[in-house]
Amino acid sequence: MSEAKQKITLRLSPDVLETAQDAVSVGIATSTTSFIEDSIRARAREVRRVRMKQLAEEAMADPDFVSDMRDTVRAFDPLAGENWPVDAESMASVEAAA
Repeated sequence: MSEAKQKITLRLSPDVLETAQDAVSVGIATSTTSFIEDSIRARAREVRRVRMKQLAEEAMADPDFVSDMRDTVRAFDPLAGENWPVDAESMASVEAAA
């Protein structure tokens, strides 16, 4: 089931519109709308990455967060070697399975 679409009005520069129309004519997109949606989705991934980086930077600037993270790492430190492949052959089999 696809989402209901909202109608909007855009103003595009002629070269951008031509690119969207070319994408349809060469078969990259089924419509100019789908080409524009795909382009926005691609940039949306970039927006999410930037936002995640900002959130991580904010968290790392919070002394309480950093302290909690250090405590968590210390708590799991004794388990660091358990059930983890330590030789090259075991590591290769894990990588091959991924």
